[in-house]
Amino acid sequence: MVLIEFDPFKVIKAALKSGGDFADIYVEDIVNTSIVCEEKKIEKVVSGMDRGCGVRVIAGFKTYYAYTNDMTESGLLELAGVVAKGVKEGKEAGDVSLVRKDRAPGFDIKRVPYMAGL
Repeated sequence: MVLIEFDPFKVIKAALKSGGDFADIYVEDIVNTSIVCEEKKIEKVVSGMDRGCGVRVIAGFKTYYAYTNDMTESGLLELAGVVAKGVKEGKEAGDVSLVRKDRAPGFDIKRVPYMAGL
């Protein structure tokens, strides 16, 4: 569980200081565990935690976003400043190509994996 130890209104205000129509804060706190079994034996147990926070500003038809794992108020205010600077400068990342790419030879899919719930 994430304990928010910062003033979200202060962070949103800092993110919008250079303009923008909308701003939000995304908080993530995920714990995961993976168990690898081979021949009815547990071979490996891997666990980890992903924790961080993102700040997004929408200005016109552009979106500005930055992410950090420093969830202190000063860290988030610095992050909001980075996003606000992006809004002020109005730089674009460029076009994203949505052209389908061919697979490299020798990496054919023998059997499509079943995805439960899809």
